[in-house]
Amino acid sequence: MNVKKRANYENHNVLWTDAALRKSSAFRSLHGTAILVLMDFHSKKHMRRKKNRGNYELQNNGELVYTYSEAQEMGISKSTFMRALDTLIERGFIDVALTGAGRYRCESRYALSNRWRHWGTDEFKPAKRNPHGRNKEYGFQPGHTHH
Repeated sequence: MNVKKRANYENHNVLWTDAALRKSSAFRSLHGTAILVLMDFHSKKHMRRKKNRGNYELQNNGELVYTYSEAQEMGISKSTFMRALDTLIERGFIDVALTGAGRYRCESRYALSNRWRHWGTDEFKPAKRNPHGRNKEYGFQPGHTHH
């Protein structure tokens, strides 16, 4: 009897990465913790096979959550996690889809990005994490009487 057995992975979670990603200069420039955080982001994504095609598509991009407390449970300090996030955003691996507010228990949401493909070229579009949250700008803004 020829019976196929399904691999016994916890929650059938498989880490999907692109060979081009692993060979890229952007990936090769990452430090240890940034690589671990990036792999954690990739383990959080849900892939689904497209109908009538053999290809897969990402289902939850822009909804990926990775909190500071979750990082601490993984043995990553707050400052190291913050530097890893900054590095991943600056090199084009992730983007902030929604900036949360930690003191209000509102989580940031992230999206996996392909900007890393152009890292180190003129086509690269840089991005940064907004450290103040919710895309607010602090201080007097143009048009204010004290500006």
